[in-house]
Amino acid sequence: YAIYLSKLSTAELLILNVIDQPNNLIPASAIVFSSPRDKLDEIKNNLQRTSKEYSNQILEKAMELTKQEEVINTSYMIRSGKPVDEIVVVSEERNIDLIVMASCRIASKIRNLGSNAKGVLDSIRKPVLVIHE
Repeated sequence: YAIYLSKLSTAELLILNVIDQPNNLIPASAIVFSSPRDKLDEIKNNLQRTSKEYSNQILEKAMELTKQEEVINTSYMIRSGKPVDEIVVVSEERNIDLIVMASCRIASKIRNLGSNAKGVLDSIRKPVLVIHE
């Protein structure tokens, strides 16, 4: 949808991927074993490295798709932090006109959105297009 809209309007397409901070990746309530501090740091580092690798794979596929679709004005950005906060900050910094997001939780008649999509909608006064994934 973002590619289609970008081609239709000749607008710049910014692909943003936000990697959760390591402290957010391992909730304290999920750590139920006793481990030396250095081992816990190693687990967090491994998890963060895996997240970055996955993020790079997603961006590579997205960039490949934009090339196939001949979207000329495309850029990408990887940020670290809370996804909702980073999406809002980047959209304000870059003066984004439209945010396109996926949400896999649009399921009921009430239309409950995923927490990131809902968080962005609640935190910003810019148009947001939410696509059911």
